[in-house]
Amino acid sequence: MKEKESFELSVSKSYTDENNSIKKNFNWQSLLGIAFSLTNSWLGISSALATGISSGGPMLIIYGLVIGFVFALMYAFTLSSFAKILPNSNGPSYWVLRLCEDSNDFESDKSILVSNEEDVLDEDSVVRAKCTVESLENVTRFQRNIGLVTGLLNYSGAIFTTASVCSSLSLNMLGMYAASHPGYELEKWHTFVTFQCLNILIFLGNIWSKPLPSILKAGLYLSILTFLLTFLISLVSRSENTQAQWPSSSSIFVQFDNNTGWKSSGVAFIVGLINPLWAFVGIDSATHMTDEVGHNKARTIES
Repeated sequence: MKEKESFELSVSKSYTDENNSIKKNFNWQSLLGIAFSLTNSWLGISSALATGISSGGPMLIIYGLVIGFVFALMYAFTLSSFAKILPNSNGPSYWVLRLCEDSNDFESDKSILVSNEEDVLDEDSVVRAKCTVESLENVTRFQRNIGLVTGLLNYSGAIFTTASVCSSLSLNMLGMYAASHPGYELEKWHTFVTFQCLNILIFLGNIWSKPLPSILKAGLYLSILTFLLTFLISLVSRSENTQAQWPSSSSIFVQFDNNTGWKSSGVAFIVGLINPLWAFVGIDSATHMTDEVGHNKARTIES
């Protein structure tokens, strides 16, 4: 009876907060845009290409991408399952707390959800009421601390990802400027200033959120277009260069070049995996946008 009253109070609270909730101006295309643009595999692999080349050469990058794809696929499969069953913008921290609950509590929650579903007009309010921290029952302080640590680790990953993205973009921008200005000499403070300018630009873009869905959709198409252009230009440029000899297949798929300074090739290989694995970072970004599309709709989009 106590659990039923708790659920009804949670649903009532969701109705009360509905008018004060975030305006939902995102759809599946904009969510695909943010997930695709943030992961952006070809930008990630090209931004850290020097690390992969020096740690093992082309062989490391090719096989590293295969390894990264396999693990990213497993991660994405389990991630989508959690996002479908328990949509919440907190992501892993909330899922950890949910898993810490006793199975009997979960079954009672499920029956309460079914019995009260007919009395609730808005299905999104039902899902939102059951997928909040307030709906958790019998979670100890230690278990909540585990969820807190998980959330902090996830947030730290977001901070590191933002810093890395801004750093790679600043180096790319300065590299393009240096290519068009032969007399330019790169200084460390140039990278820092460009890095901070990008941080400020992204900060202002997040404050004025209305055009974000359109920008994210444009980022999706722009990313695909730049990939195609880069791929075609690289092929054409290499085909016109008849003086340089084409590399042998063994130098690409077999030869391992360890230029890291580590005596162990295994350590060099692990260090070099930073390059291909970086191409799969950020695939969980869409799961943190649940409040932007609605909990019930997020279950459909992310399934």
